[in-house]
Amino acid sequence: MPNFSLTVADALTLYLWTGTRGGEIVSMESTEIADEADGLWWTIPKQKTKGLHNERATDLRVPLIGRAEVVVRRRLEQAKGAFLFPSSRGTSMNQTVIQHGVYYH
Repeated sequence: MPNFSLTVADALTLYLWTGTRGGEIVSMESTEIADEADGLWWTIPKQKTKGLHNERATDLRVPLIGRAEVVVRRRLEQAKGAFLFPSSRGTSMNQTVIQHGVYYH
């Protein structure tokens, strides 16, 4: 991980610690994170998941523990807008940024 940019390292950490998809990670918003009595939780809206078109699918709740919690808390503190992985345009980062970062290293 020390050879990657902080953004790529953070995304890879979340891949490993949450088991979520890259598209869900890079579109993570601060409003989806909740500090509850039993820890930090990320609720991914159904619209952002692979089950988007499945009528029985629901939002995905992901516990943020260990390194994932450290990454998300740091990104929440540094967030200037809604997205934890923002692009230069203020929207969510494109997943290919992470893929290219890994490929080139």
